[in-house]
Amino acid sequence: MLFRSGVSIVLPPKNKQGDYAIQDFTNYEPYSSGEVKEMSETIYDTVRKNKNCYLLDLDCANGGTINLLSELAKYMPVTDLCGYSAWNTASNSLGTILSQILAANENNNAENKKFTQERIIDDCVYQSKIRQNLSNILKAKNENIFMIQDVAQVNKLLNQEFKNQSKLIKEIFGNKIPEFSTSLRWPRLFEIEVRIS
Repeated sequence: MLFRSGVSIVLPPKNKQGDYAIQDFTNYEPYSSGEVKEMSETIYDTVRKNKNCYLLDLDCANGGTINLLSELAKYMPVTDLCGYSAWNTASNSLGTILSQILAANENNNAENKKFTQERIIDDCVYQSKIRQNLSNILKAKNENIFMIQDVAQVNKLLNQEFKNQSKLIKEIFGNKIPEFSTSLRWPRLFEIEVRIS
């Protein structure tokens, strides 16, 4: 998708679209390492040509493609993306990235970078990895993940899970890891609040 001086790159489902919120995708990688490398090179080439690049990840509902961001980080800081979206349905992800494109108005300023970082942490790291881990922990304790009773305790578990994923976060962000905090928005695991310091 082309617009003014920017490009939106869309990662479609390779086969049938899955859903991170309702399926166990612990080892889910539909795209081969060669395909992921090629996509990363395309994104890098776009950014290198001084074009604003927005990544719309629709491979799975309710989560982003971790190995794509990890591979992309070998070529460029993911913070050089002008936008990222991979949450909920394809329609919601598309609406979010289009809103970011319009709000940014071709300006990848501090506020836009902050929003992109929040989306990567939430849409990719939390929704694709941490939410599944937390869900398994809580289900083992017979906790209802859609009506959590002890929110304070689950917030502690949430923050611990982010610490447990520090290697992955470093892999994605490199030396540009933003300072951030997280908490449940409501007493359920479906979404969280990410705040960049």
